[in-house]
Amino acid sequence: MRISTIALAVGLISLFSFNAAAQESARLESVKAFADTVFEKAGDRYGHSVPLLANGVDPRTGKQLEWVFPDGKRAVLSNFSAQQNLMRVLVGLTNLTGDARYKQRAEENVRYYFDHYQDESGLLLWGGHRFVDLRTLEQQGPSEKELVHELKTPTPITT
Repeated sequence: MRISTIALAVGLISLFSFNAAAQESARLESVKAFADTVFEKAGDRYGHSVPLLANGVDPRTGKQLEWVFPDGKRAVLSNFSAQQNLMRVLVGLTNLTGDARYKQRAEENVRYYFDHYQDESGLLLWGGHRFVDLRTLEQQGPSEKELVHELKTPTPITT
């Protein structure tokens, strides 16, 4: 009787372990699918060959979201300060899967910002009211904010 109880317990533990592993694998596949979709839908569509990503994509149309200024001017928003957690997800995916392209994209993004959007003070040109227009690759922001650097709560990624 005791051996059959142990065998049953081992069998149940194995079943639960298999189920947990399957759920973990499904969750990881969901995150990979998300990252792959971000690369496909939020990446450069304007012929610049840059690693920058749009901040938003309409899930129904796949169109990158636009910031509309009061004067009607439009810009495709890429705000690196708002993408720090995404960069961490990409690095984490490489660590979990061994697929180097996720971390590579995060590193390319960081490098591009430091190479192209760093103020003479050394600060990155970022913040809640600073962003890059993916169409032009120019810094944009509301005129009343005078394109100032803003300290934000996101901690910059270090890969």
